[in-house]
Amino acid sequence: MRALTPAELLDLCDAGQAGTPIERTLLLLRSACADAEAIDQWTLGLLNARLLELRTLLFGRQLECLANCPQCDATSETELDCDAMRSLAVQSATTASTMHDLEFGGQRIPFRLPNAADLIELGRAPRADGMHLLRRIADVRDGTRDADLAGIAEGLARQLGEQDPLAHIELVLRCPECGHGWSEPLYLIDMLWAEIAALASRLTQEVAHLAHAFGWREADILAMSPRRRQRYLEQIAT
Repeated sequence: MRALTPAELLDLCDAGQAGTPIERTLLLLRSACADAEAIDQWTLGLLNARLLELRTLLFGRQLECLANCPQCDATSETELDCDAMRSLAVQSATTASTMHDLEFGGQRIPFRLPNAADLIELGRAPRADGMHLLRRIADVRDGTRDADLAGIAEGLARQLGEQDPLAHIELVLRCPECGHGWSEPLYLIDMLWAEIAALASRLTQEVAHLAHAFGWREADILAMSPRRRQRYLEQIAT
């Protein structure tokens, strides 16, 4: 994986402005990863692991998360280590081609891990839900009762958590004010995209100031190091 250049980040931010989370994920990783030919078959855990790697390259390994307490609305702050989180990824869970078995009601139900293609297809379905995903990844017989489907879904969720632990990340939080404890899902792509959008906005402002002051082209300004751009901006301010 490589760090994306300022010019690439601006282009990607424009391209993914109206995209869904999975579309933005694939957009970023296809640009940053040399081995992304079969990225639509990557497991959700692998996608998140690569997002953590990209986030470290762009902004550093420490990730600050803020959440409001559902009890008293106080702000809870948690700092995560991207490298430590990446270590939780199961190295063997790289694609969804491997089949696994879920035991339920005396039978073995083959299933595979969800991948990027599953999320893309579900996003195209008007009223897709968890059961749509279950039928995509598990060999569930037609006519299975709703009660059995619910039990299969519950067992499958446990298995997926063991086989691909980074697929769904939840933070266990405690309020510093009232002591209330709760869990909060962590959507890496949303956090990373917000950071990239903020960086793109700052870069755009810098380009506008320098282009107006010196008549330079955007490509030349973006090719400068952040410190070099800052020096010229300081000259404008004096």
